[in-house]
Amino acid sequence: GYGWVGTSTGLKIFKPDKKEKIQFLHYKHVSGQASSLADNFIWRIYEDGSKNVWLTSINRMLDVIPFAADRTQLHFLHAAPTIEKQLGLSISSVDDFVIDANGNSWISINGNGIWYGKLFIKDDKFFAEKGFHIMNDPRNSSSLADDMVWRIYCDSNGAIWCGTKKGVSVYDTYKEQFDAWGINRSKIFEEAISGTHIQTDQYNNTYIVSDN
Repeated sequence: GYGWVGTSTGLKIFKPDKKEKIQFLHYKHVSGQASSLADNFIWRIYEDGSKNVWLTSINRMLDVIPFAADRTQLHFLHAAPTIEKQLGLSISSVDDFVIDANGNSWISINGNGIWYGKLFIKDDKFFAEKGFHIMNDPRNSSSLADDMVWRIYCDSNGAIWCGTKKGVSVYDTYKEQFDAWGINRSKIFEEAISGTHIQTDQYNNTYIVSDN
């Protein structure tokens, strides 16, 4: 199989050949070349159920690599301009990206909350369906904990976990609202959770990495 590594100088892919030697491929932004990376600083790498690979960057980028059996010849499609044009949503940078069990794309926009909705790829072009822009509402305890969202994680039950600067918000897809952890609980618990990484295991235990 292929290994994917996001760096500050582009995307690196490696795979062993038939002689068990590792071959490294390096992809980066090339000025004037539309099918190259939109930005060299790769922040997140996400593979969806159709084996398309999505890349985010802190510098206004959401790129996707359509699935191909041969991963040595890649072209990159740029989603950010399409989302901005079709939805009127400004994307300064993308911190994380996932696709949930219902096929909705969730995008954390640096300091500007979350957008979720449908993104389509057809004939090497992007199409964005009108979705929802979610932000913190100080008057609503069931809103997103904070607009700075570092991590989005979809667990096996379909719940969406959002690691923010001020706690972890869990979106209940049935109630269509958030349960904010670290906001209305003890001071110790609030300081302990900011949610830079979230993962659940096969027993439904949840592990949260914090920078505090």
